[in-house]
Amino acid sequence: MRYSLIVLLTLVTGLAQAADKYETLRQRLGAAFPGAMITAIEETPLPSLVEVELNGIERLYVSPDGEYLLSGDMFQTRKEGGVVNLSEKKLAGVREQGLKSVKAADMITYKAKQEKAEVFVFTDTSCGYCQRLHEQMSGYNSQGITVHYLAFPRGGMGTETAQTMRAVWCEKDRNTALTHAKLDGVTAKPKADCKDPVENQYLLGNRFGVRGTPAIFTATGDQIGGYLSPADMGKALGLK
Repeated sequence: MRYSLIVLLTLVTGLAQAADKYETLRQRLGAAFPGAMITAIEETPLPSLVEVELNGIERLYVSPDGEYLLSGDMFQTRKEGGVVNLSEKKLAGVREQGLKSVKAADMITYKAKQEKAEVFVFTDTSCGYCQRLHEQMSGYNSQGITVHYLAFPRGGMGTETAQTMRAVWCEKDRNTALTHAKLDGVTAKPKADCKDPVENQYLLGNRFGVRGTPAIFTATGDQIGGYLSPADMGKALGLK
């Protein structure tokens, strides 16, 4: 009985220590960034730094006591030469899982007849390079590239562009509505009874590290562009 009590107390103490492991860090960052929410804390290959995610979007490298922090990517040099972007590698995994969670019906897709690859493009109807990409859709499709669009009104959800994109996603024929919005400058307001996925996709893009449009990703979460011409996209995807 006494032995069991000691084991139980040891487990409880261990759990309490684990729960309080980053308490100082949380307090320090809470004071430094009032209103920000710490959504994740994870260890890194460096014992002196942990990765902290704020509001499900921003990622910082922070000393375990929360006193020092760095913003940017973490790289690792390889003995055989070259470097690996550890931040991007980890983010690619986050993106891959995130893309798997998006329903096909919530994207606007331009499918290649003979599909060889697919890309996921965060887009904005008012973005010049997004419009240029859309003008060349037949070029991507003819190379066997299926393009899935996700909404990312880069000015935020309170903009006219965001309202137009919500209206596009509410249309029965989204493909045609998107073309009119991008190439003809058509603006619109969403239907009152429409439950569109634009805000969720915008938040997902923020989590993916999207800062501008277009932002092009593979199904495995690797970002291959900004804007790419059909020929350059084919090369980036390894198509012949």
